Amino acid sequence: MTTRSKDGTLPPPRFTISRHPFAFSVSTTLQEPQTFAHARKHSAWRAIMAEEHLALLQNHTWDLVSPSPMQNVVSCKWVYHIEQKADGTIDSYKAQLVAKRFNQRERVDYSETFSPVIKPVTIQTVLSIVVPSQWPIRQLDVKNAFFHGHLTKEDLGPLHFFLGMEACTNGTGLYLTQSKYIYDILARTSMLECKPISSPVSSKSRLSLHDGDLFQDPFLYKSVVGSLRYLSLIRSDIVYAVNQVCRFMHFPTTAHWMAVKHILRYLKGTITYDLHIRPSPISSIHGFSDTDWVGNPDDPRSISGFIVFLGSDPVSWSSKKQRTIARSSIESKYKSLANATAEILWLKSLLRELEVSQYHPPTLWCDNNNIFAIYLMTNPIFHARTKHIEIDYHFVLERFMRKQLSVRFINSDDQLVDALTKGLPFSRFADIRSKLHVAKSPFSLRRSNRED
Repeated sequence: MTTRSKDGTLPPPRFTISRHPFAFSVSTTLQEPQTFAHARKHSAWRAIMAEEHLALLQNHTWDLVSPSPMQNVVSCKWVYHIEQKADGTIDSYKAQLVAKRFNQRERVDYSETFSPVIKPVTIQTVLSIVVPSQWPIRQLDVKNAFFHGHLTKEDLGPLHFFLGMEACTNGTGLYLTQSKYIYDILARTSMLECKPISSPVSSKSRLSLHDGDLFQDPFLYKSVVGSLRYLSLIRSDIVYAVNQVCRFMHFPTTAHWMAVKHILRYLKGTITYDLHIRPSPISSIHGFSDTDWVGNPDDPRSISGFIVFLGSDPVSWSSKKQRTIARSSIESKYKSLANATAEILWLKSLLRELEVSQYHPPTLWCDNNNIFAIYLMTNPIFHARTKHIEIDYHFVLERFMRKQLSVRFINSDDQLVDALTKGLPFSRFADIRSKLHVAKSPFSLRRSNRED
């Protein structure tokens, strides 16, 4: 397939977004050096490397000893990163001296590994607790962190830009947006001037492994889809579409790339949309669970989805293909119920650690397609006919009988998880999107009015 970028007809990027209130700048100074020889030519990088090296020495990170012929000497290298502000300008330079771990041998150079990772739901939960309490949120930058040393941090003032997300507040709550991050993806894929569309996936879209021809740039596909996965951490409206294109990372085709571009066109039209965290009571947890049975055209596996709310704010969501084949729609429903139940129990344990009280058991809502699953929990007689779902059944039933969870019926029109398990008509999709607190930023509207 010959694209406009290949035949030379693609117009050059103008580095602004038409009719968009933000105007991000692109500068050649934002190029991160790939080698030490390149970095040492610039004073800013020399200064930050000297600071990092001094911190390593002060924390006694290593001892100089004579090498032994029996030892595997692991070398090191400098890694460079430029942190940017929400408008694309330089915030700070980062340089780290890291070991080349790929030269290490298990049980020779190390016995175990440890990588501290935080779940996105933890961030959403903490913010949902802070906003209604009207606590001030401060932003810290860790300059040097060592397991055996003191934490060196710098106060950057009120929360404004972190992890690629811009944070803004007003009397109605906290708004998280990734407009700059979306702009960078559009610029990297030469889609700054693409025509926006109203939804991230067609209502009839079911991608198959065999659709289209082999895509000639699999690295670009993996890079862009990886960026979209990160974006979906606060944009629940694209979770289902991103989950679809993620399934073909190992063998992308032109049809899969067109689906990626479909998502990008949607993001172009919703670049100013954000996640609104509202100041509401946080005394209750409730979730929604659903499944698209045999929703994968390449194998008869189902698509599971759930959304968990803390008060009125969504804090966790998921859309993914089930690991095993469900022999019936009820089995697929129970797998989805079990996944949602596990997430709710984890959230309860997190709230206990944060000393946030919950006065009522969480509620898990299912539509009438799940009504047989609800009957199954309240009537054990059905269990004899459904041995193949025994594990998930007992996992959910045990929490239900202990009153740790309430499973309730909800009308299909109120089932929010539909947007995470299948493509929907625009009117239905837009309604669910607003209920997930994804909407146009009021801050961008004010900026647009000032420019007019």
